[in-house]
Amino acid sequence: MPYLWKHPNETFYACWQQDNKNRRKSLGTADEPMAQRRFRNFQRDLLAGRLVEIGTGARKKLNEFADELVAKEATTSDATAYLYEVALNKAKACWKDIPLQHITSRHVDLLRMDMKREGLKPPTINKNIRHIKGAFSKAYEWEYINKPIKFPKPLEEEEQIRFLTVEE
Repeated sequence: MPYLWKHPNETFYACWQQDNKNRRKSLGTADEPMAQRRFRNFQRDLLAGRLVEIGTGARKKLNEFADELVAKEATTSDATAYLYEVALNKAKACWKDIPLQHITSRHVDLLRMDMKREGLKPPTINKNIRHIKGAFSKAYEWEYINKPIKFPKPLEEEEQIRFLTVEE
């Protein structure tokens, strides 16, 4: 059962046991009435199962995962490994070294906007997003993330009409 605890630095914490380990979460206040309210909300979320358990899933960061994926994919095809590497380098430049569990569809939208600002054409952006989507499918398969990420629809691509020359 969770309980409220006051740290010597005056901050209140919610404490509970999970998997025979003591856990605590800061309530971010030194004010006791505010801490009581936040603790009741915390208890409600804990009992309803809305809190993600600490330690669920592997704690991989983007850079570590990207290196592992490119190394594994390199054994099947150098071209595939290169495409993953290019796409994941774009993601690393935009997102820095974020834990995989923290990446959401909002991050994918930010990456897409970032690539647009770089001046990349829609087919290139779509290709990069497609490879990032494949990488995160692999991360889900390897249980590095708990749930798949929703990816946006591909950008509209201009249809190019190509005429044959006389020689062709």
